[in-house]
Amino acid sequence: MSFTSMEVAIFGASACAAVCAQYAFIRCGLHGSFTSASWPEATLPDVQELTRVSNLVLSVYERDVTEPRFSDPVPPACVVKSVSYDDTRGQCPPYTIFLDLDARDICVAIRGLHLTHEADYAVLLNNRTGQQRLEDGFAHKGLLQAAWWLLEREADTLKELLQSNPGFSLTTSGHSLGSGIAALLTLLLASSLDRVGDLPPGKLHCLAFAPPRVVSLNLAVKYSDFITSVVLQDDFLPRTALPLQLIFGAALCCEGGSSQGREV
Repeated sequence: MSFTSMEVAIFGASACAAVCAQYAFIRCGLHGSFTSASWPEATLPDVQELTRVSNLVLSVYERDVTEPRFSDPVPPACVVKSVSYDDTRGQCPPYTIFLDLDARDICVAIRGLHLTHEADYAVLLNNRTGQQRLEDGFAHKGLLQAAWWLLEREADTLKELLQSNPGFSLTTSGHSLGSGIAALLTLLLASSLDRVGDLPPGKLHCLAFAPPRVVSLNLAVKYSDFITSVVLQDDFLPRTALPLQLIFGAALCCEGGSSQGREV
């Protein structure tokens, strides 16, 4: 029994809708906050660190950090390098490297998905489940390539900053698409700390805000000490088990979703 491409696409969209409906029923009927009901409460230092880093991530969205629209003001002296879409040329979303003298920290903050920027979708949809190996597991191909590109471009900058500021920590962070790249950048750094110089144990950490699923379970467990994911209640994207390219491909009716549907 054979099916036309249109029938396969309709079947894929229907299956995706059914999964989403099931998810919505579970999350609305059994509220998402119950998932973490038994977890310990965050400490004051934890919350202060989240607030500090989240403001740096928000500032990446600003046109001018001295006249912020979304974030609290960030001293211009803290900005080491600000990289735009023109600079990344589709390889990675924009990002900023900060030197926070008060917190004794160097932070790489990566912006999230730009809904009107095609290059971000190209990064997001560049993946097939099981296609990209990383160590003894798998990773999202497009986001891993973006993380590699960022590391190759900024390794020397980070090394110079760490050498000039001994004892400082290195934090990676981002929101949405940017948080997935930040998490993978952290994995790459954790497996080869010599790329950025002498970084003591415990001085590398990632704060991922609303992160997508970007690695297989074994890698998530292996590097759990390096990455803290911040999820707001029932936020769909970090909690879903569906691959990113299937979610956005089906929603946008683009190649990432249709190709996945044909495979099914």
